[in-house]
Amino acid sequence: MIGIILVLIAIVVAGIRHVSQQAGRHATEAQLKVCEGMLAEYKAVNGYKNIIGAFDSVVKSPFPIQLPRPWITGQYATPMFVLPPDYNKSWEETRGEQPQSALALADFKGSGSVASAYRAAGGDFGDATDFNNPRWVSNAIRWTQGVMFILLKDPKNRDLISKIPPEQILETPPPYKDTDGKVISADQPRYTIDAAVPLDAWGNPIIFVPPGGMHVLLKVDSGTDVKEYVVRTSGTYQYAPTNQVPPLGPNDRPFFASPGPDGYFADLTKPGKPADRSSDNVYSFMGQ
Repeated sequence: MIGIILVLIAIVVAGIRHVSQQAGRHATEAQLKVCEGMLAEYKAVNGYKNIIGAFDSVVKSPFPIQLPRPWITGQYATPMFVLPPDYNKSWEETRGEQPQSALALADFKGSGSVASAYRAAGGDFGDATDFNNPRWVSNAIRWTQGVMFILLKDPKNRDLISKIPPEQILETPPPYKDTDGKVISADQPRYTIDAAVPLDAWGNPIIFVPPGGMHVLLKVDSGTDVKEYVVRTSGTYQYAPTNQVPPLGPNDRPFFASPGPDGYFADLTKPGKPADRSSDNVYSFMGQ
C-alpha cells in the first residue's frame, strides 16, 4: 500500500512540475513577444540602424554609445552587430571583438575573477551572488543592454517597457568585491529604464541575438557526447567538429532568447563533455 502511495505522490509531483514549467514557458514567451514588439517598432521607423549593419559599416570613431549608470561599463561601437563578410555567399563569422556577427560560446561567460572563476565560467545567468557573473558582465548581456539602449530611444518602446513590473527587469548588480571578499565599490544605483533588460519567468535575463545566431552545446544522441551548434531563425546547424553552417539567408533574422529554467544558454564548466543545458532554451521565433 505504501509503495502505491509513493508512486501516486511521484506522479502528482511530476504533474505539478510539468504544469509549473508550462506556465513558466508561456510567461517567458509573452516577455519574448514584448521584446520582439519593441524591435519591430524600432525597425518600422529606423530599420536596423545602429543595431545591425553591413560588415564594412562600423563607425570608426571610438565608443559612440556609452550607457548610463549603473551600466557604465557599456561602451560600444555602432552598429552593435554586423552581418558576416559576403554574408550571402559564406558562413564565415565576424568575432573577436564588438561588433560581431553571432554570439559565440565565450560570450556567455562572466569576467572570470579569482573569487568567482567557476561561476563566471559556468554560464549560469540565474546566479545573482557575484558582480562578475554572466548575469551582469557577459558579452551577451552587455550587448543586449546596448541594443535595448537603442530600442528605448523610441517613446512607444519606453512606454511599453515602463509597464513591466520592476521585478521583471534585470536588477542592479551587487557591489564589486575583491578576491578576499572585501567590497571595493559603492552600492550601485538602481537600474534605469534606459538600458532595461526584461527577465523571463524564471528570473533570468533575456538576450538579443543577431541574424548570425548563437552558439550552443547540444547532445547529438542519448549518450554524453555533445557538439557545438549555431541556432538561427532558419534552423539549427552543426558547427563543430564539421562545419555545416550555411550562409545567411532570407529566413535569418534577429531574435531574443531565454536560457530556460536552468539559467544556462550553454554549460561551459566541463570542456570537452559539458552537460546539455541548451535544450531548454526558449527562443522568440518558436511557434511562429
